[in-house]
Amino acid sequence: MGVITSCFLLWLYDSWTLAVCGGVALSWLMMCFVYRAQETPQSQLVVIPSMFNSRCAEVHLANPRQHFNRQTYRELPQLLQRLSELGFETVTLTSPMFAKGDELRALTRLKRILSVQVIRIEAAHIHWTTKPVGTLALCFAKYLQRASTLHSVNVTSWYQLTLTLNRTRK
Repeated sequence: MGVITSCFLLWLYDSWTLAVCGGVALSWLMMCFVYRAQETPQSQLVVIPSMFNSRCAEVHLANPRQHFNRQTYRELPQLLQRLSELGFETVTLTSPMFAKGDELRALTRLKRILSVQVIRIEAAHIHWTTKPVGTLALCFAKYLQRASTLHSVNVTSWYQLTLTLNRTRK
């Protein structure tokens, strides 16, 4: 949304400064006011429904310093089941934690755990600039807060997993 705003402002006013500032400002507002849902305050995962497609959602770790642990692996299938019941068809998980070096990590355990809730898992390498807010949050957590969970994570190597959910509407 920020990129679209920047392009529009550049076209309208022919000013790079205004275009960049407007795009950054809109991106910041979107980040601050985006709808996030958590099952409970202790949940390790949050859901962000898509603004443009009511059947799609993103699932993120609640805190940038977190990593995938036993509780996360227990919570994810339950969350995907609930999202499927609410009518969501596609869920994306985007993180540099899916990378090992520059390659995709083995997803065998994840596929096994999600075999009931998910029909298909598609993985794609995406450029870190497509997730500027996430990249900044991880850089802040890794380099300034010195989060031990991010010690071996390359914050510029991102993978996106697209999960197609089984339909289980109530």
